[in-house]
Amino acid sequence: MTVMVTLTRALHDDVQVLTVEGEVDAANAPNFAGELQAMLSNASFAIVADISRVTYFDSAGLNALVVVHKELERRQQYFHVVAPPGSRARRLIDITRLDRVLTMHEDLQAALEAARAHT
Repeated sequence: MTVMVTLTRALHDDVQVLTVEGEVDAANAPNFAGELQAMLSNASFAIVADISRVTYFDSAGLNALVVVHKELERRQQYFHVVAPPGSRARRLIDITRLDRVLTMHEDLQAALEAARAHT
């Protein structure tokens, strides 16, 4: 079985957004993590990972989120994650209690507003 994921980077004003569609697992999590890592910049104050369209998400995807969160925290920058309640990714985040660590949002607009509030 081939696991497919689409990663799309965009800039919304000064906020970098990575939109993820499809399945994130051990086979393609390095690509997901690599895209997030590539977005790290001193010029950007926040990154948003929109995983609302993810159909499968496992611990490898969670690890990528945590690694980027820790790096941005170290840099005194911000990381926002879009995953609506009840979505597959959000259920895993909630079960692992990472919703207490990651800044979660129900939709992209809310994440962008929160990210812009840091400027």
